[in-house]
Amino acid sequence: MKLRGVLACDGMKVMGGNMVSSDISALVGLSLNVFRNLKAYTPNAILRLVQYPIKLLILVVVWKVIYAYGGTNLQESIGMNYSQIVSYYIIAGLIAQMFSFYQITREVESDIRQDVMALYLCKPFNYWIKPASNLLVSALTYWILMLPLLLLVLFVFIGNSLSWLSMIQFFCTLFLGIIIQFLIWFMVGLSAFWTEQTQGLQNIIAWVQNFLNGTLLPLNLFPPLLRAISLALPFQIFVYSPTQALLGLQSAEEFLHQIILALAWIFVLAIMNYFLWRRALRVYSSQGG
Repeated sequence: MKLRGVLACDGMKVMGGNMVSSDISALVGLSLNVFRNLKAYTPNAILRLVQYPIKLLILVVVWKVIYAYGGTNLQESIGMNYSQIVSYYIIAGLIAQMFSFYQITREVESDIRQDVMALYLCKPFNYWIKPASNLLVSALTYWILMLPLLLLVLFVFIGNSLSWLSMIQFFCTLFLGIIIQFLIWFMVGLSAFWTEQTQGLQNIIAWVQNFLNGTLLPLNLFPPLLRAISLALPFQIFVYSPTQALLGLQSAEEFLHQIILALAWIFVLAIMNYFLWRRALRVYSSQGG
């Protein structure tokens, strides 16, 4: 496809008045199509369900030993009792294994390498709809299976303190966190236009993210400076913030702050994706894509 043809097709999308409705229709349509092949997603969700108790058991034993030796002083310094710390890892673990966001990067990279990208440039919807539909179906399938387990386990550990308000705050921040994750990993996938492979960048992003999003340790255990940096970055909105909300450890002001922070990061990442996409099209076209 020539440069003029590629940019013209994509340009019509940007200028078209019905582009938003076309994207929404395409997202729904592709998601329904994926739902029809739900058998491909259910085994993965079940496998994650089987792995989850093993990982959780290890963490429970480790923290049981830590609290046994630390006593009251440890609880005061951490700001969480044993039941709360176990509940934290229950929630954080479920969120972290919800979806392998590597798949977004690998799908985008594969489409670039195999020239599948060209097939979507003149379709009446934007390319990002394709990986987004897979994420949507996988996430919905996962939480349909996991939510009953989550509620049951949390009831055992924190009892009646679980409220509808905390559930609403949980899913609001989680939803925004998923959008942020998608934008980050979609952008990593676009880097395949300039690099031979994205594996190295994937590893760097994954290491930084897993450390700063609260999966390994609650951020309130970090030193003050590192905690402040972590809370300002977008990674924690996916794991730490929803977990704190569900445990009722987040005030209304803190919840509002997290929503504003998440929306700000979504805006920044969306702008970055847009300009990276426009530049990538020129690279793709100049190479004869």
